[in-house]
Amino acid sequence: MEKDPYSVLGVSKTATQDEIKKAYRKLAKKLHPDLNPGNKEMERRFKEVTGAYDIVGDETKRAQFDTQGSAAFDGTGGGSQGASRGGPYYYQTQGGAGGGRYSQGFDDDLFSTLFGSRGRAARQPLKGEDQHYRMDVDFRDAVLGAEHEVTLPDSRRVRVKIPAGVETGAKLRLSGMGQPGPKGTPAGDLFVELAVKPSTQFRRVGHDLEVDLPVSLAEAALGGEAKVATIDGHVLLNIPAGVTTGSRLRIRGKGATDRATAKRGDQIAVLRVMMPEKIDDDLRAAIRCWSEKNPQNPRGDTHAT
Repeated sequence: MEKDPYSVLGVSKTATQDEIKKAYRKLAKKLHPDLNPGNKEMERRFKEVTGAYDIVGDETKRAQFDTQGSAAFDGTGGGSQGASRGGPYYYQTQGGAGGGRYSQGFDDDLFSTLFGSRGRAARQPLKGEDQHYRMDVDFRDAVLGAEHEVTLPDSRRVRVKIPAGVETGAKLRLSGMGQPGPKGTPAGDLFVELAVKPSTQFRRVGHDLEVDLPVSLAEAALGGEAKVATIDGHVLLNIPAGVTTGSRLRIRGKGATDRATAKRGDQIAVLRVMMPEKIDDDLRAAIRCWSEKNPQNPRGDTHAT
């Protein structure tokens, strides 16, 4: 082994055998290939960790390493067997017919923890490889739910049901839609990761949707009604008199679905008061007359110091 087995396991050279075993079990549970299918880096680290534990997890081999270093296991030292001949093996889930198997150096108790009962994983039938697919979803479909047919890289076409309320990063599992298993064994699964396209009109905040609503100066001052776009279509919204830019009006039940409760959030109309493109003499005179009778300082009495 090129790396120091103690550093690979993250323990000190004075660690007890029990501490070494605990460190190994923790890393093996995280890195095991069956829990990280297709991840070559996890597979490489798992073999490295298992190789380290095969040395320092055994008191005799540990003593040899502590006195002779790695030479005890590379065929040049006094060890009874090199790591290349007596090291551990790992379990391969995609090893073809017959699969892989655990050899010496692997902790049987950990095997039981990972797979529920000792040896059960080795007795389970093989299945086909899982497939992974990334799917772009329109904003409206993510909010309301939809169903689409997609073409996989192997040219198969499958229908994918998009649950209402999903967000980017959500993963769907289609059991048995992966690659066929060898010799009639079960097919693998298809995992679809969703990427929701942003909307140019709506913003999602939790289960609520926000939309900007421009209102005229007259509507802001006097109130009125405005047609507002929602994810379900347009609705009429009452605008109370005296609103300002940033005022927020709530439209109940027009947001995204909360998948935990199956209830929809709300839509929030964020008002933007728009000044007229042209201010004529009549408007200028009316505002001047009003402001003289109703002095206003929206910034308070603060001033620069």
